[in-house]
Amino acid sequence: MQSSERSTSLMAEALKSTEGDTELLRDVVEAFLEESPTLLDHLEHAISRSDYVEVRRASHTLKGTLRLFGSTPSRDLAADLEEMGRAQSLEDAELKLAALKDSLNLLRSHLVLGLQTLGAQFGQNGSAGGSIPSAPSEMGS
Repeated sequence: MQSSERSTSLMAEALKSTEGDTELLRDVVEAFLEESPTLLDHLEHAISRSDYVEVRRASHTLKGTLRLFGSTPSRDLAADLEEMGRAQSLEDAELKLAALKDSLNLLRSHLVLGLQTLGAQFGQNGSAGGSIPSAPSEMGS
């Protein structure tokens, strides 16, 4: 699937979740773009400390946030990490985390493109703040 097709698909799924409210969709996507790096950092620190409870919580929060976009590889990876925290077994958690970072970077790029397309469709240049975020170069540290 091409990038623009994937972006359109993600935005269509998210638009269902907001019951067709494009302004709410824009707000929710922008909030995700702003907050997801912090959630990912929190998850990374929890894994580095082998803090099972925080791995479970951070993964669960991220997974819940991702449900807006339907079934995505990022959501599946967050669910895997949540289960690892629940099972108190973080074997291969760093590999899952690396895959999650890559997947979230790709998702974020698709969402930025989707916001730009949404703005063009409705004759708007972005958020109430005035600009569409640019594609991320890297998430997490």
